[in-house]
Amino acid sequence: MNMDTHPQQDQLFDCLAHHHRRMIIDVLRNSNSPKPTIELTQDIIERIRETSDKEILSIEALQTSLYHSHLPKLKEAGLVEYDEERDLVAPVEYVSHLGILVDMAELIAGERRQLDLEAHDWDDEPIMG
Repeated sequence: MNMDTHPQQDQLFDCLAHHHRRMIIDVLRNSNSPKPTIELTQDIIERIRETSDKEILSIEALQTSLYHSHLPKLKEAGLVEYDEERDLVAPVEYVSHLGILVDMAELIAGERRQLDLEAHDWDDEPIMG
């Protein structure tokens, strides 16, 4: 891997630290062509509705955060191609690899939640002795 053309690890993990940026990566890895930001925004809102009970931002609020925060950060790191003039976002060549990293992180987080639940159940058991 040539470090001149790929983001540094710290920058990569910083970019993937926010759930909206992880969703952007996930949406783009299943797309073969550039997406208008409004379509990307709608895809993200749909994923939030499917996977979370959190309150959903308005389309306008989410789109604003994409324009001013998430997409520029991902573009700067070389994780997406973002054409502000044409309002299009495209996956980079290795976005499917990033998606695998996101999947693994979600799997680990799910296992940790399960272990936490099991530990909580264990705490409720009386200790015999």
